[in-house]
Amino acid sequence: DQNVVGWLSVPAIDVEYPVMQYKDDAAYKEEHGEEYYLNRTIGGEPLYAGSIFMDSQSLASLEDPSTVIFGHNIKNGMMFGRLKELKEQEAVDADPRFWIVRRDGIAFRYRIFSVHETEPASETYTLFRHNGKKFLKWAENEAKRSIIKEEVDLTSSSKIVVLSTCTDDSAHRLVVLGVLEETVRP
Repeated sequence: DQNVVGWLSVPAIDVEYPVMQYKDDAAYKEEHGEEYYLNRTIGGEPLYAGSIFMDSQSLASLEDPSTVIFGHNIKNGMMFGRLKELKEQEAVDADPRFWIVRRDGIAFRYRIFSVHETEPASETYTLFRHNGKKFLKWAENEAKRSIIKEEVDLTSSSKIVVLSTCTDDSAHRLVVLGVLEETVRP
């Protein structure tokens, strides 16, 4: 399926899923009021749990300075239902990394540096097309908001992935941010 961007692995909380991206999401959202994969399987079938999906405005290559990936907070732990476990320092200490393997086999290793709750329309969801001072200020602000402590080097040329899920409170989302540490080519 050409809508598969890659594979996400968060070993600390045993999360393993394909990452989807629907390029015509803006038109779909306008017509249906939600993102395509919010309530659809990777095959496009209706499913409440939906799929893990990348913002349609993000580059599937993961080359943007910031990339946002969404998933439902399913009570039984499916999808991003286990992200809340990363609010515990011990879980992040056990393994502070997650991976995204692109369709072409290139693997990107990210180090978690911020876990916090935010509003659905907050600056956390800013998609940057270019690195620079404004991006670095955003990244540093996201690090300051973290409820866990993880020392990382953030620079104006960093690449960051935001994993986002809902909480029990519709006015807030839980986000986990990771900064690219290493790229592994097959």
